[in-house]
Amino acid sequence: NTIAYLKKYKFDGLDIDWEYPVCWSGDCSKGPKSDKPNFGKLLTELKAAFIKESPTLSLSAAIPSGYAGGPADQSYDIPAMAAALDYLAVMTYDMAGVWDKKTGHHSTYQGCISGSKYYVDKGM
Repeated sequence: NTIAYLKKYKFDGLDIDWEYPVCWSGDCSKGPKSDKPNFGKLLTELKAAFIKESPTLSLSAAIPSGYAGGPADQSYDIPAMAAALDYLAVMTYDMAGVWDKKTGHHSTYQGCISGSKYYVDKGM
């Protein structure tokens, strides 16, 4: 199981990077809607097991930069994440790419600020 693996290799926690519940590879029509609550349940159950078996283990997640209407709105149960995670890493990069009509910055300062503020405003 996860805890035995973490202990065996002397890891201090687990970071989950699922891109993305419901919105598989950024396409929100690909994944089942049940991914959103189930991801929150997974985190809640993992955290409870960590506390019971090895309270020093940390639990974190890597999540996309947030914005209204983006994958985060459809992918994440933010209150469940806030309760279960010790911290999260907001992936504030890939702000421009082949999907844009003109060249843009990979990770703008304002994109980092607004992408992180999105989660703070939602209670993270």
